[in-house]
Amino acid sequence: MPANEGSYAGLAHLFGDYKRTKYVAEHEVLRAAAQGLDVSLVLPTFPLGPGDLAPTPTGKLVLDFLNGRMPGFVDTAMNVVHVDDLALGHVAALERGAPGRSYIVGGENLSMQDVLAELADCTGLPMPRIRVPRVLALSIGLASQVVQAGLLRRQPAVPLEAARTSTRPMIFDDRRARAELGYVSRPARAAIEDSARWFVDGGYVSADRRVAIRWRA
Repeated sequence: MPANEGSYAGLAHLFGDYKRTKYVAEHEVLRAAAQGLDVSLVLPTFPLGPGDLAPTPTGKLVLDFLNGRMPGFVDTAMNVVHVDDLALGHVAALERGAPGRSYIVGGENLSMQDVLAELADCTGLPMPRIRVPRVLALSIGLASQVVQAGLLRRQPAVPLEAARTSTRPMIFDDRRARAELGYVSRPARAAIEDSARWFVDGGYVSADRRVAIRWRA
């Protein structure tokens, strides 16, 4: 069942310091709101789109696909939102959000397989066919963390935090933001394709993969 603003995760289910500190910060803001601070909260889902310089962990999914670094995928799901819609959702919460109110700002719930199928369809690149069991994904993440990060002092190819996160579907219900803020979002396909085009145009994709791309009209 999709999570909504009334769903509360336990800290044991939040993998990595980033998620745990966001969780604690959210509750500090809610505490301040209860004491009279005029503030509302925006809870973003899985943003994709142009301008992803780093890239972010969400954008890395698209970039790994484009560069052929994703031989398989885990049976999970996420809520994909265009980054521009997410920005407009923040503005809507600023202008119309109720004090102390939280708003999930999202897009479409898609399985990982569906996201990769959209990428394959819009780029013409082959889709990964191997469905990786979750236990195997965790084992690969642990090995990558120990060997690459621990021994070789390199960025792990499969961070353990990402592997652990992938074992849990991340689907959400954003009806509150749509009803109370007037929030709207474009199809997830637009977010996925805009992200892919931005990485290609920005030089993030290897030459051999770039020439293999056939954008779908």
